Amino acid sequence: MKRWGVLVLAGIVMAGADAGASGFAIREQSGSFQGLSFAGVAAGGADLSTMYFNPATLGLHDGIQGHVGISYIMPKAEFQLEEAETAVGTPISGPEGGDIAEDAVVPAAYGMFGYRDWRFGLGVTAPFGLKTEQPIDWVGRYYATESELKTININPAVAYNISPRFTVGAGFVAQYADSTLAQALDFGSAAFAPGLPPGFATAVGATPGENDGFLKVDGTDWDFGFTLGVMAEPIDGTRLGVGYRSQINHSLEGSADFDLGGQVGEALNLLSGGALEDTGGRAALSTPQILSLGVRQRVTDEVDVLGTAEWTGWSTFDELVINFDNPDLAPEVTNEDWRDTWFFSLGVEYRPLEELTLQTGVAYDQSPIPDATRTPRIPGADRTWLSFGAAWQPATWLSVGAGYSRIWVQDGPVNLDDPDAGRLRGTFDNGIDIVTLHGTLRF
Repeated sequence: MKRWGVLVLAGIVMAGADAGASGFAIREQSGSFQGLSFAGVAAGGADLSTMYFNPATLGLHDGIQGHVGISYIMPKAEFQLEEAETAVGTPISGPEGGDIAEDAVVPAAYGMFGYRDWRFGLGVTAPFGLKTEQPIDWVGRYYATESELKTININPAVAYNISPRFTVGAGFVAQYADSTLAQALDFGSAAFAPGLPPGFATAVGATPGENDGFLKVDGTDWDFGFTLGVMAEPIDGTRLGVGYRSQINHSLEGSADFDLGGQVGEALNLLSGGALEDTGGRAALSTPQILSLGVRQRVTDEVDVLGTAEWTGWSTFDELVINFDNPDLAPEVTNEDWRDTWFFSLGVEYRPLEELTLQTGVAYDQSPIPDATRTPRIPGADRTWLSFGAAWQPATWLSVGAGYSRIWVQDGPVNLDDPDAGRLRGTFDNGIDIVTLHGTLRF
């Protein structure tokens, strides 16, 4: 019985599925680099949004500026069922799948001012999250019915131009995380568990897969980190940038609210001494450290070639430790075994006119999720990107642009077998489309 609360609260750190980057990250923090598949973003560009990836890129800009980007992320995660059984081996009825991923609007805003060789910036972004939602009666309901993670980053930063060819930068990050998730509980199967009184299931009218309860968990936290960066132009036409974002360690404080669903759940709660009553809980969530390398190479006066290599330290998510306020729910450890990942991208910028820039880029994005631990909460897999974009600067004080990315995601197999949630086997057919609009005002 103690596992029912654990299984749901564990999902609090896994609530962002099919985000714009691997794991539960959202890469869409610089609208002007969407059309490049973020190639060269740590080496800076035409606006200050690149400070998210490398605070030293603020050194490329002067005066007072503001930048806003808005991305519309359209993920698809369609489940193809192979097998669904309760914990006692009976088939689970209900809808078999459908697209569980939710579209999302992700904003990013930046501002800066310069004083002599110093640049001071502020970014407000949403770097982790997104949402999946399934019908409450779908066949995988004992693993997930709703998963949502929202974050807000507030990131003041400063850059200093040591020389015309070398800049350093640093920033402070305050990050807010808010998670909500839910799933069904198979009380109909639990009533047949070994060790319960003889005839208990019959006495309470239990039927596996038909006496569902529900559990919804909410959790929030503020925590803090930092960014560092350098940018150099060793020779004319070649610019390099390295940016680092620190790991941020959240301790999400939340509540676990049970809906016992009727007589069977109420009887189980009474028999367990109140293990299924509302309680508080805490779960650790670490957003990963990220190291980005970007290069921009001028080929002609009209053409630049750009590249990115980015490492993300997802392996810190190797296990999940849950603690509960209810003494009848013991702490438990869940194995995750996520792995570190690489993101590689290559892009080209072409300026047919002084005020017009055209972009294209490709990328390969590794997933941190092993097949053995993939769940309906995060069905992601390795990704391949193709992007296009354009920017127009009608005046020195104004520039606007748009980008589009098509992301092909490998099929994500699911093979889960849990003593409480039962067996779920199938494959997620995944894909993502992203449209981004952005604009900059200079004063």
